[in-house]
Amino acid sequence: MRQMAGRPLSMADGLIAATGLEQGLVVVTRNVRDYEGLGVIRPSGPADRDDDTLPVMTWEDAYQALKRLPIGTPIPKVDSTREYKIKQWSYRDGEERLSYTVANKSIPVSWIRGCFEELRSTRFYHGKDLGGCNFTTIGGLFVLIGIAERAGAGFYVSI
Repeated sequence: MRQMAGRPLSMADGLIAATGLEQGLVVVTRNVRDYEGLGVIRPSGPADRDDDTLPVMTWEDAYQALKRLPIGTPIPKVDSTREYKIKQWSYRDGEERLSYTVANKSIPVSWIRGCFEELRSTRFYHGKDLGGCNFTTIGGLFVLIGIAERAGAGFYVSI
């Protein structure tokens, strides 16, 4: 598809992107031009673009990065003594959900997307209106895919 669109990928970049996709990893790079649209990048530092602007991860890229996280992946939650892990992706009441291993909780993908949009539009995320531990779980998921870092109790900033 990229070749047909006039955007071929070098063998080296293709191997790096394929490894990221297969292993559920995020590629941190300044070479954003060659990786755009592949769902594996997080820009780092000044980009190699004419206008020096960094593209941000799209919702689709973030969603695909989340889906690639292996079942059993620990979700970082600094203030908890319990271990939170990704349990499964499922559908309930017509909506896709991510379940995790504390009290069999699950989060609708629409909530994760709303929190993603908040993080992208304000550069902050503090989804306390989600109740319970869901908001810090979503923050931990954002840390895992490399789009946020924890800045305090239940507070995350875009990176």
